[in-house]
Amino acid sequence: MKKTVYEMVTKEVKEKISELITCDECGAVIKDWKHYEVTTHHSDWGNDSIDSYENLDLCSKECLIKNMKEYFESSNGSEEYNIENNRMKNWIEEETK
Repeated sequence: MKKTVYEMVTKEVKEKISELITCDECGAVIKDWKHYEVTTHHSDWGNDSIDSYENLDLCSKECLIKNMKEYFESSNGSEEYNIENNRMKNWIEEETK
């Protein structure tokens, strides 16, 4: 006869409650969802193109412009700078009123 023995096991599980987001340009803590999410990369020929992808969080227009200038000053013409955020639409609407 086969006898199966069961043992009660308790495990401790850590759950991530929140995430601290800091500006990649100035280091300030971003306290709300209103920030710029930027993806940069180059499309040069070769296998290293996939390794060039970088995701950035930037807190303000000033940090965005500073980062963009620095990025394109060191470029060779095949770089891409993609900006994603809903805040940009809100700022454009506010400035055109």
